[in-house]
Amino acid sequence: MFEFSLLGLTRNGYHATLQPVLWILRGGPPLGGWEAHDGMYKTWSRELYFKKPGALLLILFYSCALWAQLPAVVWPSNGNHTPCILQPGPFERHLFIPPDPPRYLSLRAFSISAVYLPQGSTLDGNTCNEWPAAAMTAFDYAISIWRNQLTLNRNVTINACWTPVGGLGYASSSFRLLTNYPASGNTTWYPVALAEHLLGQEIESPEFSVFMNSGFSDWHFGTDGAPTNLKVDFVTTALHELGHGFGFLGFASYSGGSGSYGASGHIDIFSRRVKTNTGVALTSLASPSVEVGNLLIGSGGSLLDNNNIKLHTPAPYSSSSYSHYDGAVHPSELMKPVLNYGQAIHSLGGTSGFMSLIGWGLGPLPVELTRFEAVSKGKVAELKWESLHEVNFKGFGVERSKDGTSWETLGFVPGKGNTNGPQTYAFADYFPFPENTYYRLKQEDWDGSVQYSAIRAVQVPFEPEALYLFPIPAAQELWVRLPPSANPVAFNIVNPFGQILLTGSALPPLQRIDIRSLPSGWYLIDLEGLPTKSFIKAGRE
Repeated sequence: MFEFSLLGLTRNGYHATLQPVLWILRGGPPLGGWEAHDGMYKTWSRELYFKKPGALLLILFYSCALWAQLPAVVWPSNGNHTPCILQPGPFERHLFIPPDPPRYLSLRAFSISAVYLPQGSTLDGNTCNEWPAAAMTAFDYAISIWRNQLTLNRNVTINACWTPVGGLGYASSSFRLLTNYPASGNTTWYPVALAEHLLGQEIESPEFSVFMNSGFSDWHFGTDGAPTNLKVDFVTTALHELGHGFGFLGFASYSGGSGSYGASGHIDIFSRRVKTNTGVALTSLASPSVEVGNLLIGSGGSLLDNNNIKLHTPAPYSSSSYSHYDGAVHPSELMKPVLNYGQAIHSLGGTSGFMSLIGWGLGPLPVELTRFEAVSKGKVAELKWESLHEVNFKGFGVERSKDGTSWETLGFVPGKGNTNGPQTYAFADYFPFPENTYYRLKQEDWDGSVQYSAIRAVQVPFEPEALYLFPIPAAQELWVRLPPSANPVAFNIVNPFGQILLTGSALPPLQRIDIRSLPSGWYLIDLEGLPTKSFIKAGRE
């Protein structure tokens, strides 16, 4: 929201609407998630879980709407903090940034929709009021702007509550560790909507909640981007909160000069895409540390996103901090921390590029996948997928990986160009990696735009005593799976003319051999005391 949040250590002594949400949760049940709250005090309603019992995560998002300069945040010795005092910001100038043009909207199979909670409903400790028709129209319009830009692999549903809150509004989302999404390394928190997009499957619905302030009297509900100097634009506020729900939200904390991100090795995807003004990744710095603390208050350099847009790092510290862009440097950005009267920002701006960096596909959609699956048939991996409404579409690059991080191209399947109905495709990998192989589709348009599918994993049977080479064909490296042994095994790689081109030793059970120096062609590998095997070296990349 247009707010600041503060991470605290205890909760006592304040009126409920001014108290920070404080939770220090150790361990937890094996299932569930936790909610990060971008707004005023809320009742904690989700369970926190970790893969490792006893892990500690301290997350607090105590937020207040900002329309003016942030007040100082004080950390008393008892761990309590001073609640913020908010004032409406003065009108400075009229500003209207129109929305980015929609592309292929009518062709999208998946949607974003709001569930407008009826009067008397309760959600996370808030009682919802009846939504005004004009507010619902404006909220739907904000949703349409996001939908025009996001590439969706799943439907997204949003709980929308019209309720008195101490600011313009806030968003609340559960987060998940994607234990079966290898690119996350099992150590990264993803908001549920993004997690579903990456996995291509539903986790929970609604995916997140947005609370808009029914007690604020100065709303401009029009979709024209023309609030007067006495009105605050509702569409801009809704767009901002939806951005937090979709993942523009990090978990930094600051106390006593020290700053930290994440906990117990688990880091949010937002923080993984933040760097310093010298190009150093935030997550490469020690946490907690004075160095991170100085960055969070701007005294140790600047924090930037990976598109080099400066993040908000005020001194004294405010926990809206790096979950917003610096409004003084980037006054036209949607995700800045202050919205003045008379301003309307209906473009995602730099937020669009950042959302793409954390995993969302944004921009034109040449084709929409409605199904993608990969299964093992014996020692063959079979891939099948379906598309819907191909528009100027070139085709699918089929990629695979043994760890979900480093990818190689297996082949290319041409698309149908321009079609209005569903299309089916198939591809077979006859030499998958032993045990686990990960697959994804690179969807390529003729104009050069690219989108990636969700990742699918396949397990093929493997005999542990067998000698096994993979991948075949191999481009840059050949992996040799050896029978269990305590001793290295000498090897020679021989061309069809009997010339030995590479020699070395392979250490059981798995050895990587660099074959980039070999010309493309057919080779034998002779391993001491083991059967001779053949493989194909693909052309140099």
